[in-house]
Amino acid sequence: MSFNKSIFGEGDVSFKNVKFYADEVSFEYCEFKGHVLFQSLTDQKTLSKFSLRHSSFDKSLDISDNTFNCIPDLTNTKLTNQVSLDRMEISDNYPPKGDFDKSDGERLCRLKELAEANKNHQQALDFHVIEMRAKRYNTKLIKGKTPHMWLDILFDSGSRYFCESLFWASQPKQAAKT
Repeated sequence: MSFNKSIFGEGDVSFKNVKFYADEVSFEYCEFKGHVLFQSLTDQKTLSKFSLRHSSFDKSLDISDNTFNCIPDLTNTKLTNQVSLDRMEISDNYPPKGDFDKSDGERLCRLKELAEANKNHQQALDFHVIEMRAKRYNTKLIKGKTPHMWLDILFDSGSRYFCESLFWASQPKQAAKT
């Protein structure tokens, strides 16, 4: 389903609780002048592509309360207001066939950047974990699934604890009042 190069006027655009009867949904090169809501999509797990690439948003964008089986594409978007990614997740089953797409790293990097801007550190870490998997998969040094599987097991077991420890260690300490 393609809405590419559409221009949405000053009014709000709501796709809340909508079921797209397609496995690919594209809003590339669109202009949204009002608030945009993709909250709580119905059957979002059936989507193999959800793209807002190269679109501009003059007001807020909300894609919260969704678990995607694809990586939403927000690369090269112009965002002038808040982007809500609350409770938006990438399914644990991603990638469905075990093969990462070459542009997954770029899309995940953008999602991580937006989560960091929203001060959602846990979500940023989650996106970072998947981003590192995608980048490892697409490196020329270790092609194939077996080395990736072992690296992912090692990375999963220690990375969250290690990253959270670094985050909390980097926070300024407050002096005790006497």
